[in-house]
Amino acid sequence: MTEKSLCEQFGVSRTLAREIVRKLETERLVDVIPHRGLRIAILTPQAIAEIYAIRTELEVLVVRAFIASAKADDIAALKAIHAALLTSADRRDTAQIVNHVTRFLRHMIDVSGSKVAGELLDHLLARINMLRVYAMATPGQLETSVIQMDRIVESIGSRDAVAAEAGVRLYVQTACRAALLQFSQDTSLN
Repeated sequence: MTEKSLCEQFGVSRTLAREIVRKLETERLVDVIPHRGLRIAILTPQAIAEIYAIRTELEVLVVRAFIASAKADDIAALKAIHAALLTSADRRDTAQIVNHVTRFLRHMIDVSGSKVAGELLDHLLARINMLRVYAMATPGQLETSVIQMDRIVESIGSRDAVAAEAGVRLYVQTACRAALLQFSQDTSLN
């Protein structure tokens, strides 16, 4: 797809099309091929595993910092976000689930002041969210994720950093396995 075809298909200006393409390229969702146009970025099993490994370590840093600095009302706000997540999960509303999981993590980042970890996660966010949707397509993954998130929230509520860290590691590693399983079964990506 070219900039010109984007402009025609979506009725946007060339300036806006360039800006969108630059953003997608920065987020590594598309590759720009000179004189040919755009193509959706290809993920490999190795790249997926690496994204999840980085995500694990960053989220562990964030949850530990949150537990160390959160006040009771910060934890209550996190529990409210989690409750909204559970409602979306009951409805199987994938877009809202992704939104609430992102809000959950963003709240912990903001409260803990984990600026660098937040910036690194923001850089990966588009790919992480794409992989979240992908992982949720694996039968049983959504239900497993909900149970694991419940345990993480419980650990945070009791300020048990060791249990919260273990919960985050399990949650992200389980999602990684689900995403890799979906990837291996999706012949359109291989």
